[in-house]
Amino acid sequence: MPIMIDGKPLDELSLSQIVVACASPDRPFFVGGDRMDYTRNVDLLTMYGRSLVLDAEAIADRYHFGVATGAFTTHFNALRAGELIAWAISHRLVIQKADKWRLVQRERVFELCGPELKPRAVRVRGLEGAEAIVADKIWRRELKRRERAEAKRKGRLVELGAEWTDYIVEHAPDTKLGPALQRFAIAGNDTFGACRSLIVDEMHSSSIADANAICSAVQQIKKGVHQAVRLRAEVERQRERLEEIEAMDAIAAAFNGV
Repeated sequence: MPIMIDGKPLDELSLSQIVVACASPDRPFFVGGDRMDYTRNVDLLTMYGRSLVLDAEAIADRYHFGVATGAFTTHFNALRAGELIAWAISHRLVIQKADKWRLVQRERVFELCGPELKPRAVRVRGLEGAEAIVADKIWRRELKRRERAEAKRKGRLVELGAEWTDYIVEHAPDTKLGPALQRFAIAGNDTFGACRSLIVDEMHSSSIADANAICSAVQQIKKGVHQAVRLRAEVERQRERLEEIEAMDAIAAAFNGV
């Protein structure tokens, strides 16, 4: 069944007509889930870019080529673009002036707050009075939660990095640092055995992004060392097995000689 707008099939309308019809906040539009307000806020700012005012044609084009994802038609994306404008008007982010729409909130006002596995969009900016006070408290609480979560992530990251570094030092201390870790070399000595403390200390004191980069570089080298360790272990098992066979052959030969 075709999508109908004002009694006409979607495909029979121009893109501008679709945007104009769907941009009315009085027209029902898809509300979405807990994250939708944040997603729409991001899409709105992406669509406007550096512009402040757009007409219906520009809105349809910018949404289709710069915002939309998936293999949808230009007509369907024009519908979504109109709904985005309607949503923005309802949240006082855009106002209509004749046949154009002006962006009045260039800053993102919605943020994702709450547990990382199930966050919800909350408006934390662009409010007044009691709403602004409540929003500020929510945002401050969220920033503290994020700080704690990041500290926890970094702690796990450093723990893994130190564990992998110690594995390399234990099994192959002369392993070279490689290009990504070369800055930890000491007076030309660029082995893990010599630089272990510098690597681990840097992960503790650096940002989570830098710690992650160091940890990733160490992990790649640790994988190579681990493969070499497994290969040596397999060679040792084969050697021991060969010695057992030779010993059994010697016993058998001695027994037959008797």
